[in-house]
Amino acid sequence: MLKPILAVAALLAASPALAAGTATLQSATPNGVQSMTISWQDDDTARIDLPRGGSYTLVRDGEPYTVNRMDGQTMVLSLKGITPHVGLGFGPASDRYQAASVESLRATGATETVAGIAGEEYEMAWTDANGSPHVDRVILSDDPLVIEMTDAFLIFPRALGQPEDPRTVALRERGLGVLRKGDAFHITAISGEVPPADQFTLPAPPMSMDQMMKGMMPGQGQ
Repeated sequence: MLKPILAVAALLAASPALAAGTATLQSATPNGVQSMTISWQDDDTARIDLPRGGSYTLVRDGEPYTVNRMDGQTMVLSLKGITPHVGLGFGPASDRYQAASVESLRATGATETVAGIAGEEYEMAWTDANGSPHVDRVILSDDPLVIEMTDAFLIFPRALGQPEDPRTVALRERGLGVLRKGDAFHITAISGEVPPADQFTLPAPPMSMDQMMKGMMPGQGQ
């Protein structure tokens, strides 16, 4: 369910500081086109609402959680200490999604407007962790709000302790953010309006992965 998050985050550039905002993206998945909404409050607090109603991913004060509705109850699972390759869709499924290096980032000269924001097309050539080459066509922009949005996505892999992707570094060096990546995803709406603060509060006490596996609720004994 959360693999599209990392697919997006792998191509995002970081800015020095974040204001607040909200953006909606369409992402191509094996189950068809789906939308996700990301809201951010500051450098270490953000939320991604997934296509399935009632489920979302939250990083609050740098700590990662998933929130799900199950059998009429709200379950908050702490992802602290979970390695990037363990379940929940966080982390690449294999080395072919991990960039080991970026060989080039070249403007093609083409332009495109996405969600009302002007961007330029680039070809990004990179090599994955297995040594296989890839070329992505991406629409990039130096619009500050787009850069803030792309930086907000990086809060999630950072909270899980994932190393920075070389593609992130390449975009940061150019001062660019992502409007669209080929047919994989694109922004459909973006706003710098501050989202409600209660979007970033935990709706229930969090449980650990160990507690969830044992079928325990927070506060129960071992």
